[in-house]
Amino acid sequence: MSKLTRRDCGKLLAGLAAGAWAGRLPAAPKPTPFRLRYIQASCMYGTLKLDEILPQARPAGCEVVDIWPKPHGNQREQLEEMGVDAFAERLRKHNLALGILTRYDLGPFRLADEFKLLKRLGGRTIVCGGAGPYDVKGPQLKAAVRTFVEKLKPTLEAAAAAKATLAIENHGKNLICSVDSIKWLAELSGDAPLGIALAPYHLDQDAAAIAALIEHLGPKLAHFYAWQHGDGCMKPMPLEKELLQMPGRGPLDFAPIVAALRKINYAGWTSIFMHPTPRGRPILPTAQGVTEEINRARNYLDKLATERQETAQMDKVLIIVGDATETVDTLYPFYRLIEAGLKPVVAAPEKRRYQMVMHEVKPGWTITKEWEGYTIQADVAFKDIKEDEYLGIFFSGGRAPEYIRYDKDLMRITRHFFEANKPVASVCHGVEIPAAAGCVKGKRMATVPKCKFDLEVCGGTFVDEPCVIDGNLVSGRTFHDHGYYMGAWIKMLMEYRAKVG
Repeated sequence: MSKLTRRDCGKLLAGLAAGAWAGRLPAAPKPTPFRLRYIQASCMYGTLKLDEILPQARPAGCEVVDIWPKPHGNQREQLEEMGVDAFAERLRKHNLALGILTRYDLGPFRLADEFKLLKRLGGRTIVCGGAGPYDVKGPQLKAAVRTFVEKLKPTLEAAAAAKATLAIENHGKNLICSVDSIKWLAELSGDAPLGIALAPYHLDQDAAAIAALIEHLGPKLAHFYAWQHGDGCMKPMPLEKELLQMPGRGPLDFAPIVAALRKINYAGWTSIFMHPTPRGRPILPTAQGVTEEINRARNYLDKLATERQETAQMDKVLIIVGDATETVDTLYPFYRLIEAGLKPVVAAPEKRRYQMVMHEVKPGWTITKEWEGYTIQADVAFKDIKEDEYLGIFFSGGRAPEYIRYDKDLMRITRHFFEANKPVASVCHGVEIPAAAGCVKGKRMATVPKCKFDLEVCGGTFVDEPCVIDGNLVSGRTFHDHGYYMGAWIKMLMEYRAKVG
């Protein structure tokens, strides 16, 4: 039987796709459990040293940190003193990433250099307060917010250059304080990298109203402080009174609030938060005590987040792509997953449409020739993926793996599937991604022969066979092997789903 060319396969896949959609629609996706993603606010530990604070992040359920300056903490000053490289090394040591730089001290118009630092350290958000009159209402308030957004343009250009977001916290005696001002800011910001850092502390302690505001904000909610007013934070008081700001201690019912976060599928970070008086001291005497209190609040919030949720059967599978992803390598597993009753989710560096290509070694050639293929829409950006929600992952071929393997979020995602022993599949150049993530050491894999070096230099063993299974990993060499390895991977996915279902 003669081999099909990639163009033949492209035509065949187009027909199969039409038939699949005409004859059988994929099952509607089932709900997946919602969970909050936590960030460590350094000021919760007062002015303790970073070397004492950072080891507490992972035990507090945090993978990212928010660095605060004086007077609330002094970790931003510590960063400056030790230097960027030394700080970055400390993050690596504790398997952490920078998420936020909080700079109320600089205000919203002096952040250009801070966004450069944020980009250098791989952070995504700067939080600060607003600027403008705080005693206006109605049309005057809207006009003031509009003026504020206009003045922010240079700052937002710096944010865009850093591929980051400016998050404005609602704060007392500030332009962005009331519910109306928050809504106007969200509306007038348009597509700019500008969002809301929502602090319930500074709002009326009406859980239903706060929940309604969260639903109104939707994707403009850039950060959430799990922080209630309690007895306030502006004067000295007994510790038990001060701690009433913490979730689960004071009178504010967070259940409607968490339900609203779940409803909008909030994927940003949540700070478990409060302010001590005076500022600059830990909320409890020791770092371990602070972490224990954060975990008490986290358990309270997590219980609310999972309450009344139906147990979801995993059915989502990631397909990793980028520009110049190979067409046949990508579409064949895409439609095979649908045929199996699973939901393929296309993931890429950004949520946009990507140009796929077709690769083939023409007769008489020794290298691959490339043609444009179909385009494909990414359903989710790497940075927004919650790995726990997915059953398995597929690494497609083409030229995309050469550059997307440098994406730190993709590396995090890749390691999750290997560490969790979930079904993984790879074809052709797809091997470059798990190799870069350090996941192929000691593994037997098939790949296109030109990638043999990438595999072996990272500790793997090249096997020239159409289907190679090593534990949770299934691999093939090129698109010609789809019919050999794909069935084995689909079977592995179904068995794993039955196991965890």
